[in-house]
Amino acid sequence: MQKLTKKIVESTLPQDKDLILWDSEISGFFCKVTPTGKKSYFLYYRTQDRRQRRPKIGDHGIMTCEQARNIAQRWLLEVSQGKDPSGEKQEVRQTPILK
Repeated sequence: MQKLTKKIVESTLPQDKDLILWDSEISGFFCKVTPTGKKSYFLYYRTQDRRQRRPKIGDHGIMTCEQARNIAQRWLLEVSQGKDPSGEKQEVRQTPILK
């Protein structure tokens, strides 16, 4: 396991199955490479009530590895304060929109 960098992510070729590249600096931060070659950043964490979450941070190419890492750090800080960034996003999505 090593620090995720642009060079590492871009040089990783797609495999027959999803390939996970874990970051050595931030626990739970990873890049997933799909068989089609799509590369996306995610963060794995557990909420205080022990629910597992794996929200997508963004796609490689649209955002840099450093930008994704900064978002992951911010989300982990929220988790340590008892918040659930992924759960909050789901609540917003499920809120009915009035017309």
